[in-house]
Amino acid sequence: MNGHPFWCPPARQKEYGFDPIETKSDTVSVSLAEAALLVRHAIKRGLIKLPDKAEVKAAKLGIRSVWATCQQCQGEFSRDKWSSEPRCPSCRLGRKTCGECGVDFQPTQKKQRLCGNQCRIAVARRAAGNRATPKITIECAWCRQPFEKRPQDIAQLNCSRACGVQSMAAKRRKQK
Repeated sequence: MNGHPFWCPPARQKEYGFDPIETKSDTVSVSLAEAALLVRHAIKRGLIKLPDKAEVKAAKLGIRSVWATCQQCQGEFSRDKWSSEPRCPSCRLGRKTCGECGVDFQPTQKKQRLCGNQCRIAVARRAAGNRATPKITIECAWCRQPFEKRPQDIAQLNCSRACGVQSMAAKRRKQK
């Protein structure tokens, strides 16, 4: 809507032009290109200093965090200032064997016991299948026909919706 909200009057009226805004001249784009060249030349000459990667990393750390080098894998990791742990979290945890497929993997959390998403889904599906309870057979409260229901469906007393409607209507008639 050319920067205007759809509810503002000019955008709702037909006389508002939705054509893209045209620049009067190409001087704006030329001056921007020249500015980029000037900055590039100033960086090459050393007049403009780019931020150091270590400074950027330090800015991203929290108040109590410092960068440390892992003694085992020589990788950098952030740790608490007052901690003396010489190893990164992945080296500290060590390798584990997946409980589902048996593959060795590097855990990212202390309690992790599965290697990936596929194994997690397989375990969840198997657990859901184990939780499924067999259906039980009871007699319909209206028509006295036997039907199957799940044990967790406590309120289901009728075999069908039609029997349920008739049973409820009979209850209401008795109440009056």
